This record gives sequence, C-alpha cells and structure tokens, in this order.
Amino acid sequence: MRKLVFAGVTVAALGVQPALSADLPAEPAYKAAPLIVPVYDWTGFYVGISGGYSRGSSSNVYTITGFAPEASTTQMNGGVFGGQIGYNWQPNRTFVIGIEADLQGTWQNGTDNPAGTSTATCVAGIPLCTTTANTVGVDEKLRWLGTARGRLGFVPWDNVMLYVTGGAAFGEVEWNATTTNTVTTALSGTPIATTTALNSATATGTHAGWTVGAGSEWVLSGPWTAKLEYLFVDLGTFGNTYAAGGPVPTVVESSHVRDNIIRIGLNYRFGGPVVARY
Repeated sequence: MRKLVFAGVTVAALGVQPALSADLPAEPAYKAAPLIVPVYDWTGFYVGISGGYSRGSSSNVYTITGFAPEASTTQMNGGVFGGQIGYNWQPNRTFVIGIEADLQGTWQNGTDNPAGTSTATCVAGIPLCTTTANTVGVDEKLRWLGTARGRLGFVPWDNVMLYVTGGAAFGEVEWNATTTNTVTTALSGTPIATTTALNSATATGTHAGWTVGAGSEWVLSGPWTAKLEYLFVDLGTFGNTYAAGGPVPTVVESSHVRDNIIRIGLNYRFGGPVVARY
C-alpha cells in the first residue's frame, strides 16, 4: 500500500513540473546600445592663410605713334601669400556648398622689350642716311590679387573634401615704361652723329575678371584643415597710354593679364569638429 501511494505522489510531481516550468517568466532579452559614429561636419565659418607660386602672363600690343601695332608677351612669375575667409554648409554626408573670399599679395613681375620701330631717310646722290628708332621697355608687376568664389565639394571620405570653385577675380597691375627715341646719322654706313631722347612713365590699373579652379581639403585635427588648390585667373584687358613729347612718340599699350596659381592653405573652422550619427 505504501508503495502505491509513493508511486502516485511521484507521478503527480512529475506531471506538475513541466507545467510549473512553462509558467515561469522568460529571461529578459538585452539589446546592445546603438553604435554612435563620430562624423566630421564641414558646416561653419572659417578663416585661414595660404601661399604658393604663380605663373602669369600679359599679352601686350604696343602702338607707337606713326607705326603699326606690335605684339609681345610678358611672363610674370612669382610667389603669392595672403589669407581667406569663408563659410561651408553640408546638407548631407556627400556634398558641401560654400563661399570663399581671399586676398593675396604677390611678387609677380616680368620685363617686356619688344623689337620697336625704325625708319631711314637718305639724301639722294649722297651716301648720307638718317635712321630714327623708337623702342619701349616695360617692367610689369601684379601687385595684389583677390577673388570671391563659390565652392561645390564632394566628400568621398568623412575627413576629405574634393571641390571645384569659380567666381570673380580682382587685381592691380603696375607698369613702368621707358620710351626711347634714337636718331643716328651715318655717312657711307659709318655713324657720324647720334642723339637719344627718352621718356619714363608709370601706370597702374585695377581690373575685375573671373576665375575657376579645383582643389582638395582634408582634416588635420579637430577644426584645423589643410588645402591644396589651383586657380586660373583672367583679369581681362588693361589699356595704358605713355604720353611723351619732343622726338619721343606716344605709346599706347593694351595688356591682357592671366594667371595660373598653385597654393596650399591652412584653415580654422569655428564650431564643433564632429557630429554624432547612428
């Protein structure tokens, strides 16, 4: 009898155990915290400095009174250094839209010495000839250069931006010209008398033009970024008149100034260097 009771209790206990196990609450499921990825945000105002080297040129046409125009080219090469200020707006993770203005002092200069003009007059029946030669020499300098541009950037990686840029350009050019008139009298081809007169003149002009270029900018640390940039600048055509007197003729000059600039820069952007994105 005791054995039957014990067996019954055991069977009952075994039957209750699964039911109790089924009623127990399930263990809570824990989820990992979302991953926060710091991403560089290019939005904000920035200021910086930049410098580099430029290969410039001036395509010149000189007209000396009484003679046909004469064309030549002045190479104006030298260093550039200055600063910039701008603003970037990054609407999404891929593109950046911005504006930038800069002002550069330059050490660009060159000298132009076109061939000049000459005429010869001989006395009939006598080997006596008079030759009149007019020449002009010009030292040309680009004193300063500024631009105001838009920028459109592409961000292939969070800390690197590639961009194209374009807008208006402004610059001041200085010319120092010397016009010389030389009269030589020769008998049978041998000079017997020479007179020289010259006139010096200085002209400056400020002109507006346009510029286009491209570059890359990358993060150094926090809000500090560096950039490498190329700009082509066209300042248009300047006109100068070097008025003289006496035997020295007036010279009218037309100069079309262009520039090719490669420069590096350092920028400091105001605002937090990163934003948190999930």
